Amino acid sequence: NKFISFTFKLVQNTLSFDVSSNYQNFLNFLKDIEASLRIIEISKITIKSNDTGVYDYSVEIKTFWLKQ
Repeated sequence: NKFISFTFKLVQNTLSFDVSSNYQNFLNFLKDIEASLRIIEISKITIKSNDTGVYDYSVEIKTFWLKQ
């Protein structure tokens, strides 16, 4: 019997960004992330409100992939 062995390393990358948007558009953005084929973890969301209906969001995400 011949066995083939592969060694993979899980690699993580953290990305932080700020965005201003109304609530519904931000939810649509989060749904797009959820539907992504890439493994993405939303690790932090900070929301700052104001009187205009446009919110300031600070987002931190982690992406993962296998490295040979």
